[in-house]
Amino acid sequence: MRGSEMAANERKEKSLLQSILGSEGGRRSGHVRLRVEQYRGDILEALAADLPLKTVWEKMRERGWISFSYDTFRRDKEVQKMVESLEESGVRKVRGKKKKKGRKAKAG
Repeated sequence: MRGSEMAANERKEKSLLQSILGSEGGRRSGHVRLRVEQYRGDILEALAADLPLKTVWEKMRERGWISFSYDTFRRDKEVQKMVESLEESGVRKVRGKKKKKGRKAKAG
């Protein structure tokens, strides 16, 4: 391969990597996003079985699938969307959120 072809291939690889990792989030958030997307099916299956989010994270760490902290995992937007969609559909119980109390109308 000539020098110009190698440079063109490197640019393609960089742009592919940047598109996977995202241009704004940097490498760390891109890594999280990539791992969550890679194991999306497993995460959804575990959450649908009503396993606590922390247990899902712990098992993923034990298997070596992820290396980031629990806080990073639970704050990931895709993870939050998965949890919310399962809660809204009634597949998963709502956890850790205080229910808003409605005001009772005064009688009389």
